Amino acid sequence: MMKKRLIASVLACAMAFGAGAAFVPAPESSITVQADMLDYYIPCGNYYAYYCRHYDGSTGKTDFSSWEFIGFRPTNSGGSITAEQKATIKSVTILPSIYEQPVTRITGSAFSGCISLKSVTIPDSVTSIDGSAFSGCTSLTDITIPSSVKSIGNQVFSGCTSLTSITIPGSVTSIGEYAFCNCSSLKSLTIPNGVISIGASAFYGCTSLPSVTIPSSVTSIDTAPFNNCTKLTEIKVSGGFSYTAIDGVLMTADKKTLVQYPAGKTSTAYAVPKSATTIEKKAFLGCSTLTSITIPDSMKTIKDYAFYGCNRMTCITIPASVTEIGSQAIGYTSADQLIPGFIIYGESGSAAEEYALANGLTFKEIGAQTPTEPAMPTQSDDFCDANGDGVVNASDAALILIYSAAVGAGYNGSIRQYFTK
Repeated sequence: MMKKRLIASVLACAMAFGAGAAFVPAPESSITVQADMLDYYIPCGNYYAYYCRHYDGSTGKTDFSSWEFIGFRPTNSGGSITAEQKATIKSVTILPSIYEQPVTRITGSAFSGCISLKSVTIPDSVTSIDGSAFSGCTSLTDITIPSSVKSIGNQVFSGCTSLTSITIPGSVTSIGEYAFCNCSSLKSLTIPNGVISIGASAFYGCTSLPSVTIPSSVTSIDTAPFNNCTKLTEIKVSGGFSYTAIDGVLMTADKKTLVQYPAGKTSTAYAVPKSATTIEKKAFLGCSTLTSITIPDSMKTIKDYAFYGCNRMTCITIPASVTEIGSQAIGYTSADQLIPGFIIYGESGSAAEEYALANGLTFKEIGAQTPTEPAMPTQSDDFCDANGDGVVNASDAALILIYSAAVGAGYNGSIRQYFTK
């Protein structure tokens, strides 16, 4: 087998350890390599940066044309690095090539748990960053993703709680599920025109993010990409044929599916557009300021967890047009408990009644008034039956919207008091 000599530029993998002193590797050493070698180790401090070839399990073949960065090993013969050892790693520069062949991938969990990591240099040879690559890197404040990267995998930056801004290059076409989950310090986000798909809960729990713009290139958005973003007040869409925004609420371009309501909106009442037929899974999850929702007669489907965690809602009217209501879609707190006293109003024999009975919620028929009920409604009824005529209908919804605006302006009385003052 033909062998060649490669002078390993160990200084290209600079790392800092311990109390912050920069570690300088030993002088350059000669390492014998061969064209079909599978593993490559670079000494970095007390550990080794580990690279290897990509093995395709579906074909049973190994790709010998490029390399992947795997992570860290305690010795140059393998083994597992401990969490304590990982915690000392502060700065890393990934090699652009080995044996004149590019390093093209950062594999899953490569830096996961490197809680002291503050700086990473990614070469422009890298085209893919796999799932959980940087998950739990709680000290990472910023990172530059090179324009060579085409995809950001699932949970890549999940739990990077110190990350304040991220610029995704125009080369990226897909952002995976939970890719930036719980990046609680993230205040600035640029999604470039070129991204085609955004995975489910991609930016879940980015509690400092105030706004976001979906580019026209996006054609696929999975479930609730921005749920639990408690400061997000507006979602914008810059053109395209797949999505639109109405009053800061993300919808499909045909306005039939409500995809995401920003959890940071301060309005207490919201009327779903009359064109809508579907409320997506987790669309209103954690929208704790909402007290009133108006659902139009066009609605057919309310998916799983649609209003989960809307803790201030005490009642809802569901039209007979709705034929499907998903699991824990309505009447549940963020603690997975039923909202006390929650009432569902709807038609007898409807999906609304079926859901209420299945979930142990109170159901009341629209237009029906039980003779034994008191003349003055309970506190929960008082809000939904705004005019006190014993019937919950569109007139009440209009009054609720007016009352909610008054509350926003400082009024602190009950709804009945407001309209009888």
